[in-house]
Amino acid sequence: MKKPTKNKENTIAYFKSIIPQRINVQLIRSDDEKSICVQVLNLPHCYTQVRNTNELPEMLTDLVLTHFEVPKEFRDQLGSYIPISNKHLRLEEAFRRLIEIGAKTCAGKEVNETFERAEAMAV
Repeated sequence: MKKPTKNKENTIAYFKSIIPQRINVQLIRSDDEKSICVQVLNLPHCYTQVRNTNELPEMLTDLVLTHFEVPKEFRDQLGSYIPISNKHLRLEEAFRRLIEIGAKTCAGKEVNETFERAEAMAV
């Protein structure tokens, strides 16, 4: 997708289409334990440093938006990154699977009901 230059909405849509919704990061505590080095694993050459984990959302968001050269005037409309744990990701995946199982179960029930109605009409 070509970077638009005329329309604000098109520009925001463009950046939303190229900026990842999720990023994977690696945190490395410094030897003196006064700071944390942060590497965005799925974006090349993306590093930042924070004093504590409270700074992570702001610094990660700034890092990614800077990487994609998002002008400051559009940054507020693009959201921010919120760190989540591996436990959260596992729970989210389990929940997604439950929803899929529920959908398949409902679909099976609806199919059976349709066949039962068809059989009743045929008699």
